[in-house]
Amino acid sequence: GNFVLADLGELPDYRALKREIIAKIDLAKKISKGSVMTSYAGPVLLAPKPAGLFIHEVLGHRLEGSRLLADSEGKTFKDKLGAKVMNSELSVIDDPTLKKVSGSSLVGHYPYDDEGSLAKAVTLIENGVLKNFLSTRSPLKQQKDCFSNGHARSQNFERPISRMANLIVRAQSGLSWPNLKQKLINEVVDKGLPFGVVLYEVEGGETGTEAYDFQAFLGEITVATKIFADGREEYIRGVDFVGTPLASLNTIIAAGNVLELDNGYCGAESGTIPVSTLSPSLLLRNLELQSKDSTKVTQYRLPLPWVDDG
Repeated sequence: GNFVLADLGELPDYRALKREIIAKIDLAKKISKGSVMTSYAGPVLLAPKPAGLFIHEVLGHRLEGSRLLADSEGKTFKDKLGAKVMNSELSVIDDPTLKKVSGSSLVGHYPYDDEGSLAKAVTLIENGVLKNFLSTRSPLKQQKDCFSNGHARSQNFERPISRMANLIVRAQSGLSWPNLKQKLINEVVDKGLPFGVVLYEVEGGETGTEAYDFQAFLGEITVATKIFADGREEYIRGVDFVGTPLASLNTIIAAGNVLELDNGYCGAESGTIPVSTLSPSLLLRNLELQSKDSTKVTQYRLPLPWVDDG
């Protein structure tokens, strides 16, 4: 795994790093013995970090206002202001002014954006209703005021466009992790399914927002399990989650009561920039998994010249 931080003082010491490496190796061995899946469609419980990636890919990119100004974009939410677009228990905010949460630094923080505008917290979704877009100095017809809300971002000398910073998902009355699992099991039983799926860890994702392409998203799963009616879990491998934005958002039926921070980098037209996501767990009534692209690794034929066998 990678450590993406804004403060080097938050890096683990040698012992903590060693423990984490050993735990990762043990987990990888368990996953390697898990069953290989090729496809699935049904109830899925996403732990906080996979849930954050889901919101980032499905919703975040489509609320970047610059995309409403480009003829080449699909503009999924252009005519949705004031409309309910997701579970009414959920609200989504992007706040680049936030520096730390529970002692952990947020890499998406900045005081001014790359057009010199003051960074501002923006309520994008309030109780499931779309309220706003992330904007730059280029005015949006969809906004009541035409002033930038400080989200013009770029890497080096790329042209700034509106981008996410610190994306925060909040639930009014979230459930504990055990209760979410039980709710997932209830979905499995009620639908007469053999099992449900729990996503614990993901590596990254991508989404298409252009009009010429499919309006879809993908998340790369690294740790996931089948969960059966009796609560038993088995590791699975070989699948990623996929879907279309509006349909997937409408299947969210519950959220967790604990937010977790995920720092990372996001690539788009204006370059690769640091972003942070704070999200609770999310339970979806239906999410599709598809076969993962398998990358074959060919072992080298001769020993590496710098390896000392003695």
